[in-house]
Order: sequence, then structure tokens, then C-alpha cells
Amino acid sequence: MRLGTRRWGAWPVAVALVLAWSMPASAAPVRVWNIPLGTPVTELGDDFVMPACGTNGGPPTVFLDGFADFARCPVEAATGLREIWFSYDDITEYFYRALRSSDEIVDGSRANALFEQLVMFSLLVDGQGRVQGYRIISDPREDRAHRLNALAITQPIKAVVFGAFGWQCVNLPAAEGEMPFNGQFIKEDCKKLSNGRAVTIQSRTLLKPGQRTQRVGEGFQLNEFDVRAHIEVVNAALAR
Repeated sequence: MRLGTRRWGAWPVAVALVLAWSMPASAAPVRVWNIPLGTPVTELGDDFVMPACGTNGGPPTVFLDGFADFARCPVEAATGLREIWFSYDDITEYFYRALRSSDEIVDGSRANALFEQLVMFSLLVDGQGRVQGYRIISDPREDRAHRLNALAITQPIKAVVFGAFGWQCVNLPAAEGEMPFNGQFIKEDCKKLSNGRAVTIQSRTLLKPGQRTQRVGEGFQLNEFDVRAHIEVVNAALAR
């Protein structure tokens, strides 16, 4: 049965108004870098929702009934820990979407954005279910025009969260088939020990083998490219 637009067109606004009436004012969410190492993953609070097994930059796989199910996720060979992907509570974002708010308002309310970049968050958990680290990775699903600036998250993390000095950075050579993108070739790995945490930040701006940009008519259309930030923090006592 086809639904009349007059009858149903007001529903999104009505739902949004109900949400606005019932939605409590909330403080800023607890950021992953403020979680003390050793915190039981089951004690994270209401900011953290939709836990699933992470894939180190890929999509989540097995969605969990709760953080207490962390043992369903595999142990990583590289870290000896389990990666638990999660989302921050995004009710505010969808409240504004339901109101059909402007793109600026919606973008400013994105729960899983950091420095205006959509990112993926995950926690690294030991066999006892204690947080021993985390990852922040620029989300490849971000709009391409925004993803061009994915490295915007690395400098604030370096300078504000861990301090601007003491980093050991290496510029890696291009692998076979890798090429500059937009006139830049960035393939940098930076490491630092900070307050008992081993921090690794990878920055990439390049074209992988087979990736390219193409011109369409007089405009410049972006095709596939590799611009991303990959931040990993692990308890230094457990780092391999």
C-alpha cells in the first residue's frame, strides 16, 4: 500500500521532537586516551555502544551482545590482545538528522568524528577483559572530499595527547607500484613511549598499485587513493 505523503511526511519531525523532549543533556564522551590502562572493558559506561570484533582498520565482524562477550573475538598475533570495535552513542547525531538539520549541524554532532574526520575506534583487551590499549583509524567510508584531509587527526594527537617532542619518525620508501597522490608522497611511521604507553602513528598519502585519479571533462574527479591515519596505543609492558 502506498502511504500518502501528507499523512506520513511529518513523522520524522514528530519523532525528533519526542527525542528532543526525552533526551537528557550529556557531557562530552570519555575519549579512549583517557581510559586508564587496566580498566575492565565491562565498566566503560554508556558512551560506548555496539561492541563488535575489530579488524584493524577493516569493518567490524562479529557483533557482541555486550562488552562482557569480549572473549568471542580472536587474539591478534601481532599484539596478543583482542580488538573490540565500538561506536560512541550517536543519538544526538540522528536526532539532528531526523530534524533535517543543516549539514554543518549534523557534521558537528557526529559521534565518531575526531577533528572533523570520521574515524573508527577500537579497544585492545587482554585475556581478563582489561583495556590495554586502543586504535583510532581514519574511516575509509568518509566522503572522499573529506578523506583527503584524513591526516588532520595526527598532529593534534601527537602534540596535545602525547606531546610534540620525543617522536622517532621514519619515512618509508615507496613499494613497487606506489605513486604520489596530489603531488604528495607520505609514508611515515612515528613511535614514542609516553606514560607507560607505546604509541605508533602511521600517516599515508599515496596511490597504491592499481589506484589512480582520472579527469572527467574539464573537472578533476577523484577515484581511489590511500590517504589515512592509523594510531595504535598499547601498554608498553605488553608491546611486542
